[in-house]
Amino acid sequence: MNKEKLRKTDMYEVLEGKIVNKVRSLFCEKRNLVIRRCADEKQVSFIARSLGEMYKDGITINKALTLVRESVSHKEYKNSLKTIHSAIHNGKGLSEAFKECTPLYPELFIGLIFIGENTGKLYEILKRLGNFYEKICEIKNEVKMACIYPLFIIISIISFIGIFICKIIPSFYGIYNSMGITPSYFYRCVYNFQNNFTESYFVNMTYILCWTVIWFMTIKFMISNGKFDFFLKVGLIKDVLEYITILIFSIITNSGINILHGLELCSNNIKPEFLNSKILEIRNSIMKGKTLSESLEESMLLSNYTLAVIKVREETGSIAEGFEILSIRLESEIHKKIRNYLKALNPLLIIVMGTIVLIFISVFVLPLFKELQSGIR
Repeated sequence: MNKEKLRKTDMYEVLEGKIVNKVRSLFCEKRNLVIRRCADEKQVSFIARSLGEMYKDGITINKALTLVRESVSHKEYKNSLKTIHSAIHNGKGLSEAFKECTPLYPELFIGLIFIGENTGKLYEILKRLGNFYEKICEIKNEVKMACIYPLFIIISIISFIGIFICKIIPSFYGIYNSMGITPSYFYRCVYNFQNNFTESYFVNMTYILCWTVIWFMTIKFMISNGKFDFFLKVGLIKDVLEYITILIFSIITNSGINILHGLELCSNNIKPEFLNSKILEIRNSIMKGKTLSESLEESMLLSNYTLAVIKVREETGSIAEGFEILSIRLESEIHKKIRNYLKALNPLLIIVMGTIVLIFISVFVLPLFKELQSGIR
């Protein structure tokens, strides 16, 4: 009897252990999926560039991976380099080893490394991959930094309006009533709106939140399904997309690989989805027998000047150099445009803040002073 109980207990413990391990593994998979859906360009750039420089200096890939791992502070990438090192130690190639950590390293990165291994151009490709991801990271950071101050001002304006409607207007309305002053029509409208809003606060907030989510999901759906044409009317967005396109073609042409194969590696690995679909269209157009410049013109991604340079370079056989020069020019233009946008936006936001303060003084404060003045007389 005791033996049967022990057996049952052991079976339950084993079963429980299996269930716990399964749940833990599922949780870890889900956690990794949520935490990192795409590569970190900064880390990928540093790893590619460091490996390239060490490989050029004659250091073996295994040794280089160990040295780079010591320099990387990011936990996930540090662990990934350990996995890659072990895979190479077990006889796998560099691209195969990187493939074991695909969530952290894009397929474009892995595919180009594979080509570099087989063509003897590993250093050149690692160097260009490092530059490519560094430039992408720089553009993202500059756009983020450019948005911080305007975002701060916009949040300040929204906060001021919220405090103004919820706290200041009711207080002034009470003062007006105590002094027997009849508020203006605009004041009464704002006061009534505030009362109606606070009476059904949770319903109204839910309504606002729902509409915000709907707008956000609509914009996201438009972008993910290639309906990006509206955003191309914004000069800066169009320039950034053009710059990324030129960078992609620069790395493909300078690495010496077949352009169709390079574009195939890019497909499904470029963000946003709109650009990814355009890259696929360009590849299909070239496969139909059209030239690169004709295919790029059909995509409507590039400016007339850029297309003219590509066409001339294509005819003279110096297309790789042309893409390199264009990428430098476009990078400079984007930096200049971001600075110009900031110069134009900052005064505009200050004017908006000043207008709100002026409306507050003229509509709410001045009538109060006029009544006080007439009472004193």
